[in-house]
Amino acid sequence: MEINPTVPQDRFIFSDAKYPALVAGFGAGKTEALIVRSILGKIQQPKTDRAFYEPTYDLIRMIAWPRYEEMLSGLNIPYRLVKHPHNILDIE
Repeated sequence: MEINPTVPQDRFIFSDAKYPALVAGFGAGKTEALIVRSILGKIQQPKTDRAFYEPTYDLIRMIAWPRYEEMLSGLNIPYRLVKHPHNILDIE
């Protein structure tokens, strides 16, 4: 799997800021950039927990989980996903 972020996505993914932000419109790749950033962060610091927030749990289940699964599978990174009741993704 090859990841080709746009310039704004790349700046967000590799930002050294404590609380980086990517503000963009619908379809600009905000979720994709956040997923890449969180996976890279977890690989670099495996003992540090990460959080992924959406306005509702349903949005996480419908939008984030399929993208995480696709990306982790494409990168051959083993994971365990618990969708109910706590929404937990363990990268192993």
